[in-house]
Amino acid sequence: MCEQAAPTVGGIIVNRDAPPAVDVSGGTMDRADIRTVRERLRDGLTDGVIVAWTDRFSRAPIEEPMAIFREITAAGGHFVVAEMGMDIRPDDPHGETMLVHSLQQARVQYLQIKKRWALSRGNAVRAGRAMGVPPFGYRYVDPTPRRQSRGVVDSRLIPDERHAPVIRELFERKAAGATWLELARWLNTAAPKPDGQCWARSSVATIIRCRTYLGEVRHGANVRPDAHEPLVPPPLWRRAQNEPGRRTPRGTYLLSGLVRCAGCGRNMQGSLRNGTRVYVCRTDGCLAKSSVRTSLLDAESTERFFDRLQSFHVQAVTGEQLAASDGEVDRLTGEVERLATIVPTHAAAIAAHQRALTDAERALSEAEDRRDQLAHSHAHDGPDVRELRADWPSLTMSERREILRAAVDAILVRRSSRRGLGADIGERILVLFRGEARAELLNGRGPIISWAWDDDPVSVRPPPEHLRVGGPSSPRHRVDRMGAHRTRRSHSGSA
Repeated sequence: MCEQAAPTVGGIIVNRDAPPAVDVSGGTMDRADIRTVRERLRDGLTDGVIVAWTDRFSRAPIEEPMAIFREITAAGGHFVVAEMGMDIRPDDPHGETMLVHSLQQARVQYLQIKKRWALSRGNAVRAGRAMGVPPFGYRYVDPTPRRQSRGVVDSRLIPDERHAPVIRELFERKAAGATWLELARWLNTAAPKPDGQCWARSSVATIIRCRTYLGEVRHGANVRPDAHEPLVPPPLWRRAQNEPGRRTPRGTYLLSGLVRCAGCGRNMQGSLRNGTRVYVCRTDGCLAKSSVRTSLLDAESTERFFDRLQSFHVQAVTGEQLAASDGEVDRLTGEVERLATIVPTHAAAIAAHQRALTDAERALSEAEDRRDQLAHSHAHDGPDVRELRADWPSLTMSERREILRAAVDAILVRRSSRRGLGADIGERILVLFRGEARAELLNGRGPIISWAWDDDPVSVRPPPEHLRVGGPSSPRHRVDRMGAHRTRRSHSGSA
């Protein structure tokens, strides 16, 4: 149509490669095709623009397309509307009136379609029908395509028997602190894609943030909270919205991301030194840099992990302890349910209520974890630990690393009192199991802090504020096994 209109104004089409306005809303003038026209006019590469129909040019509020029209004509350009067969000029009152009328009609049509579309979407949400592709873990009630129409026969959602349990465990792993990469790797095993592609971290993040798993269907302001069976309870969904866990380590070092230098609290890196694999501290400003052979540290840390696991499994758990744990879970469940029924209206009350509800849900989650641990220990007397120890050498590096990271917060390594990378390895390290490491140590940012400990692992501590290491020129401070502080200047000898 534009090809036919060009000769009527004595013109030819010079830019046939203009960006097509396909799948772009006419409700805005911020479009690639409009920007290209304006740039070519400013650069003198074209003498005007031809539009086939006015509703293809714009369905935005009338002042926006008219501003573009005036910009084009003020630059001396032509504005040809093919359906009218007119080259509209700003000094032609009849032509401008027709243009305004046609653009306003296009705007009215756009608003009517938008209103009917919103009404249709609202009706679909109220009926509990989902829109788009079913989220992973759900399927349509009846996915049969409609005849001579788009969509399916019944787009309400029901759980997919194969993948619904995977969704629940995925949220539990995220709430427990797993990283996006760890979750994606787990999904590759638990629910591999039919096309053989790997799960992407962004896809996992989309699943975790999706409220459809709470039983909701929503589109814009339209929400139905009980549209279908939820796959994730609200407390678990909220806990899973926490920050991603520690960065997932890669490479061939078992304890990457866990090993920390006691001299500064920062991560130690796997490296090769004179043909020997070692973990080393490379932190600038650390006055007590540590290094240790990977083989020795891996073996000692793994042995302590199994000792810890064995001691957990052989605990004698009585029926009274289990009953008390169940009672505590019931009490906290009642408290969460009570708080959930309260609907405050004042802004301050809303914030206080949300904090109280979050604290109650966290306490309930911790109580449930304690109950599960007691029940597991009550049901097992240790064979699982023996089996894991026997299978350990046959596990892959990633599998062993994932198991250790689930149980260990950090492994502190201090400088040896004797020469050699492997000297007194048992005295040099402290394995901090889940929940034992302090926040300052796990944060890994801020000022350098040295760490020391006595025989009790829970007593790991930084020195007082006035004795913290601040830089290369600061004195180096250590805490001896009796807890007394000693100060001396840094030198090349070992600590």
